[in-house]
Amino acid sequence: MPATRMTLSRFCRIRKLSRLLTIAVADLLRAEKRKGVSVRMSCWVNTHRGTCYVCLAGASLLACRNWDAGKAASVVLTDSVWPRVLALNYLRVGRVSSAKLMMKNPYTNELDREVADYHKNRDQFFADMKTLIKDLRAAKL
Repeated sequence: MPATRMTLSRFCRIRKLSRLLTIAVADLLRAEKRKGVSVRMSCWVNTHRGTCYVCLAGASLLACRNWDAGKAASVVLTDSVWPRVLALNYLRVGRVSSAKLMMKNPYTNELDREVADYHKNRDQFFADMKTLIKDLRAAKL
């Protein structure tokens, strides 16, 4: 977990998948506890009737915007934001090889794996994320 508040510009400078995923998982855990925020892995950041719905990547975008749903929903997916958001989307389903490509790392699929669906087994999803972070660090990614 970062010592200072993550900003969008800091988020866009993250190079390692392990750091990106560590921050996103921490943001997702914080998002679960926030009033007016609901986790829905099918959307980045979407507001509807006073509720802000976020996925793993969307939780980080929301945190980068100081938990302001309006600001998070209006983030422009620039060339520096888009690869990180897509990488997180791939990591949450175990597609490490695709996440590596988003971050301009050479393609290999040795770290690809099955990951529990957040909505079917939340606890196993977080256990899988923890293991994935450990494996990404061991691979220096």
